Amino acid sequence: MECLPARSAKDMGAQVIISVDVSRETPRFIGGSGLDIILRSDAVTRIYLNDLLLADADVLIHPDVDGCQWADFSGPRELFRAGEKAALESLSAIRTAIHKAAVFRKTLAGRFKTIKDKFVETFAGGK
Repeated sequence: MECLPARSAKDMGAQVIISVDVSRETPRFIGGSGLDIILRSDAVTRIYLNDLLLADADVLIHPDVDGCQWADFSGPRELFRAGEKAALESLSAIRTAIHKAAVFRKTLAGRFKTIKDKFVETFAGGK
């Protein structure tokens, strides 16, 4: 199961993919024990995979969640506000992506009609 199913959504026919990335900045690695190295390599792998998955999105929303720990459920309203703020800041990009998808569909439909018309002209004598 993907943690960010943008590619799956596209495969299912979604025309505009809007992804929300709630990952946080990874702190600088200071080193230490073998366990620290293993945990850091896991973090680097997750960051790389996340970046690959985010590349499939048309619009990326990145709310500021750096002050929140993943297991802290005490302040959901602050997180909702951060998400809402980031989404509002992305509205222009969202509108642009939707417009591009609509224009592409319209252009593609026009091309199909042109191909059909040429086919009729060539093989059916213009009927």
